[in-house]
Amino acid sequence: MSKLETYRKAGGNLPESYLAWQVFGAGLENVGRDGKPVSAPLRPPAANEILLRVDALGLCLSDMKIIAQGGNHPRLRGRDLANDPTVLGHECAVTVAAVGADWRDKFKPGERYIVQADIYYKGVGYAFGYMIPGGLAEYTYLDERGLAGDEGCYLLPVRDTTGYSEAALSEPWACVEMSYALEDRVAPTGATQLVVTDAPDAWAAQLPNARVVASNLEGAGDDAYDDIVLVNPTPSLVETLGERLNPNGVMFLVGAPAASGDAMIDVGAIHYQNKRYLGGGDTLEAIAAANRRNDLLPNGVGLFIGAGGPMGQMHVQRAIEKQNGLGRVVVTDLD
Repeated sequence: MSKLETYRKAGGNLPESYLAWQVFGAGLENVGRDGKPVSAPLRPPAANEILLRVDALGLCLSDMKIIAQGGNHPRLRGRDLANDPTVLGHECAVTVAAVGADWRDKFKPGERYIVQADIYYKGVGYAFGYMIPGGLAEYTYLDERGLAGDEGCYLLPVRDTTGYSEAALSEPWACVEMSYALEDRVAPTGATQLVVTDAPDAWAAQLPNARVVASNLEGAGDDAYDDIVLVNPTPSLVETLGERLNPNGVMFLVGAPAASGDAMIDVGAIHYQNKRYLGGGDTLEAIAAANRRNDLLPNGVGLFIGAGGPMGQMHVQRAIEKQNGLGRVVVTDLD
């Protein structure tokens, strides 16, 4: 058996240790020790674990966010990384290297997988490469959180003919494809609703269960809401009410702004809590029509901002290769 065949089958003896870029806090100086990966003992997997060999890994801007924020990153929930470090890396291709007793009827050494990183177990997020140490290491362990989570097993099988790097690119490519297929909630159907308007009579029939207040927010209380309808918005109201949106909440910006300017909003809450800010019309119906997700318009014009970055290149490649795709592709990048 050749060296490559032995590698593919995960044959041979396992090493006594492995290298991992453990993260001990915020800042690049806290990735590894003295600019080098940490050597850790490679123990046999516990009964509830399997041991995965990392074959290929892609780096993501999300990894840089963890380096910048450390334990304050939203998905790390204040974790004390100095005493409980994690390992970055969620865009990875792996091979099963060893199997704990509880999983020997389900997994075998040599089987290849990619990791669906957004892991939930009993309703709690344990994202791979965040709470669960990820793939910026030679080996990693996965337990019932990833093997029998809320959506089943978060390991997705890979064909033997698929290259290791090719498989690792599945995660960012899936993000690109998903961006054209997301189904955001584009109508106010939440359980708790707030309408902010200086013409309240027009909204009583349209949203009979909503709390309706004037633009001075008198009577709005301190509650948070699933839906906030802001008529003739201002930057200050967008900022103030953005903090009152529940996770998965939507703010509907109806009509022309009553004041111009910039609004500071929590981009992290859009990404990690699925909050949405929707505008583009003078009515809720017009806003819904403007914000329904669609694929690229056949023979249309597409502007791709940041096209020089990895994800930008993927979007541009998809646009160029798509059958019945755009008639013109325009790209820009800061570089």
